[in-house]
Amino acid sequence: MWKDPITSTPSIIQTDFGPFGQSLPGDGEAYCGPTSMVMGLYWLSANGFTQVAPVVYNGEDDPVAINLERVVAGLMLTSSESGSFVDGMTSGMADYLSACGIGPDLYQLTSTSNPDLAWLADQLAPNVSESPQTIVLANFAVGWFSVSQTTTYDYPHF
Repeated sequence: MWKDPITSTPSIIQTDFGPFGQSLPGDGEAYCGPTSMVMGLYWLSANGFTQVAPVVYNGEDDPVAINLERVVAGLMLTSSESGSFVDGMTSGMADYLSACGIGPDLYQLTSTSNPDLAWLADQLAPNVSESPQTIVLANFAVGWFSVSQTTTYDYPHF
């Protein structure tokens, strides 16, 4: 059985990289995709795939974590203004895994635009089997957001 993701996956907040989020463009506001994948990479590393990330996560101020976040974001073509999109995320992770020695013949990408709990439980079943032969990294978006109008705030000037 693989390590419990609840206890072996770091909880990373995308806007906390560096003091006041200064280590990522736009204070990391649009870095949800890369950040979630970095969390998954640390979980994979905790389960023996040490070529993808350090075994120990030392926080958002750690230069190694900041660099990993930037590399993954760059490969995913993440924009500090518009975030990441599915095509960039999947090709970026494929490129990253290949650079780590995990070619596309060693994993399978399964996706759905409408995951429900039954589908997710079915996908994750190998992670909790007695003698697992595969490991599943699940990553999904909770929601996509867009600005429908522009709001201007007028602050007093002193």
